[in-house]
Amino acid sequence: MSMCEPNERNYKVCFLGPTAVGKTSIIHSYLNQELSSIDPTIAAISNEISIAFDMNIIKLSISDTAGQEAFRSITPIYYRNADCIVFVFDVTERQSLTDLKRYIQEVKDNMRMPMTVLVANKIDLTDGRVVSQEKIKKIKEKYEMTYFIETSAITKSNINELFELIAGYFAEESYHKVDSGISIDIEQKQASSSCC
Repeated sequence: MSMCEPNERNYKVCFLGPTAVGKTSIIHSYLNQELSSIDPTIAAISNEISIAFDMNIIKLSISDTAGQEAFRSITPIYYRNADCIVFVFDVTERQSLTDLKRYIQEVKDNMRMPMTVLVANKIDLTDGRVVSQEKIKKIKEKYEMTYFIETSAITKSNINELFELIAGYFAEESYHKVDSGISIDIEQKQASSSCC
């Protein structure tokens, strides 16, 4: 008989960020869904994702929230009980990072911050990039984000790694009490999916 039996654990994950930064595209890219016809999210859409990680089945209930101002008052309903919040911005739009800071501050003002991931999306648009990694790392440190990762929903760069990062955190948490100050930066072509 195996000493370790598989555990099934459920976690709520909320994607937050301004409109058109690619929140829905990131989720669809992971699920291998078509990206070309994605419309802006209205209110919030939920997706269920299961990831086998070591001896755990990590079930993630993903809330994909709208970024439009008209739906900002609805958003707290979805992030208030989240186990993880994924903050997304567009590296080709400085304003999206400025707007994202408001989302981060709003969450900090309304709840104790859970596990967080700062996602710099659209890194495939290299010629249009206006936000540097150095700037992003400063934001991560300022707001005490758990992780930072750069992604592209179009090329799928670090898309799998993003969800494995989240699942891995919770899988590790199920074995140990993870120190709340843990900090791992994942940039392009880096991933952590090794077994304990």
